[in-house]
Amino acid sequence: MIQKNKRFVFVVDDFLPIPILQHLQKLALEQNYESYINDTGHYGFGVEIQKEVLEKDQIVEKIYKDFNLSSKIKIANGRIHMRHNHEKINHHFDEGSYSFLLYLKGEPLLHNGTGFLTTDGYLTTSAGFLENRAVFFNAGLIRHTNMQALGESSPRYSLNIFFDYEK
Repeated sequence: MIQKNKRFVFVVDDFLPIPILQHLQKLALEQNYESYINDTGHYGFGVEIQKEVLEKDQIVEKIYKDFNLSSKIKIANGRIHMRHNHEKINHHFDEGSYSFLLYLKGEPLLHNGTGFLTTDGYLTTSAGFLENRAVFFNAGLIRHTNMQALGESSPRYSLNIFFDYEK
């Protein structure tokens, strides 16, 4: 069982069956994305996914099962995200307790992935980009960033689902 105050990063390759991945890849390429801007500046493009839609999705069932999530962990929101932030490192915490990333489409490059930092701001581990790689981590405790500004990268598409611990 996941412990609320522990820092963790779980990575699972070949997360979805290929037909479902291909469906999501096609869907990701067909979206009309909106620009996302926060206090650190522009950080990508996204399309929100209704929480009610996610709650009924088989992918979410698989997330709960594969990562052994408690029923007290609930979906906060989700989106399909396109990012090619090759100019500036934007390390941050997410507002929710936990984040799930599914790398959908992009070049299999280390710098297309996600870096995770220690509490002192040093890179502790990373998950290079690989299509159909799932990453689940406690994003409210771990500062993280895409690593595209650190080296060779390309546009990357991901499914991002954010979870909160029920109070």
